[in-house]
Amino acid sequence: MATQYKYMIAQSWCLENNIKIYVEPISKGRKPNIKIVINNKGKIIKGEKTYTQDNKVSKVIYNLYLHLYDKFH
Repeated sequence: MATQYKYMIAQSWCLENNIKIYVEPISKGRKPNIKIVINNKGKIIKGEKTYTQDNKVSKVIYNLYLHLYDKFH
């Protein structure tokens, strides 16, 4: 539970500071492959790795929010 709380705090801080992470489809279809995109105050950084749409990508996004929180907070 403590880890989920840390993720929530990190995500909230990032959103309040105009840092957003989202996915972008790179193919068509019902569940297209995706790449992760970071929008850091208007600076767009697109990830190189391709992901499938599953729970693993959510974990990657939460870890990115935590990393950015630790780096900039």
